[in-house]
Amino acid sequence: GQCGTWRRPLLGAAMGAEQSAQAVDPTEVHKPVLVTLHVYDLGRTGELRMLNSVLASLGTGAFHCAVEVHDREWSFQAHPIGSGIFCVVPKQCLQHSYRTSVTMGFTTMTEREIATLLEHMRKDWPGPRYSMLSRNCCHFCDDLCRRLGVGPIPVWTTNLAGAGAAVKAVADVAADSAYGTWFA
Repeated sequence: GQCGTWRRPLLGAAMGAEQSAQAVDPTEVHKPVLVTLHVYDLGRTGELRMLNSVLASLGTGAFHCAVEVHDREWSFQAHPIGSGIFCVVPKQCLQHSYRTSVTMGFTTMTEREIATLLEHMRKDWPGPRYSMLSRNCCHFCDDLCRRLGVGPIPVWTTNLAGAGAAVKAVADVAADSAYGTWFA
């Protein structure tokens, strides 16, 4: 990704070999750091940007989301193996068109603490479990923001996927019911 190998710079590669990985860097300070949600229109074509402009009047849209903290932008995508968590330069996700940013608040977590958090989250967010409707980048960003202590992301970023998931669930129940009566 555009952030390079994200574990190395975040986990303190500059620490000397004589120090243990558990050593605390005395220069790390728990000062408030801004957390920003970046919202993109899906894809790079203008069609979804126009669709999102219409959907905005309904309080929704089809978005890609990412969280910026400590000058890195984190998100989640489908990936056949391993984690779907990835990092890019803020506002520079190449697969989508940047739309807007939402200030989420401040976290006092250090870069090292965030690296540890993301390392744990990699287990919770494997790429093969990505679902456009129920486990996507917006859901990941909501989870990350809550864990950073800045609360949930705005509902308008996720309610279209939520509506789609609800419609799919109803269709699945209806199909299961119909299947049961047809073949009972």
